[in-house]
Amino acid sequence: MPSPVSGASFSINGTAIADMASATATITRQQIDVTSLGDTFRTYHQGMLEGTVQIEFFIDASHASILSGITGGTILTNARVTWASGASIGGNAFVQDFSVTVAPGTQIAQGSATLIFSSAAIT
Repeated sequence: MPSPVSGASFSINGTAIADMASATATITRQQIDVTSLGDTFRTYHQGMLEGTVQIEFFIDASHASILSGITGGTILTNARVTWASGASIGGNAFVQDFSVTVAPGTQIAQGSATLIFSSAAIT
């Protein structure tokens, strides 16, 4: 088994996916242009808070139940990335994309997924 980075963990509703390789959270707030016709300067309002999490992890047989939940197409409750510092970010999310790479002749598979936060607060 490869030696994964121990600085991050990822969990769905409290169930951890072990052997994380990386976890990146991106939080954005789009600006909404509300400039009136004839104004000299643009005027913006704050838009909705949005976020994604990109995770990479080494897969083994113990991940089967979590992976079937990821690929099921339903909202994942409390998808949370936690870093070694104890800081975390999470919320309900769905999977935008998911991929698995397998090294031929080995039992090592690496998975990656992009999750989009949806239907609840990002905390």
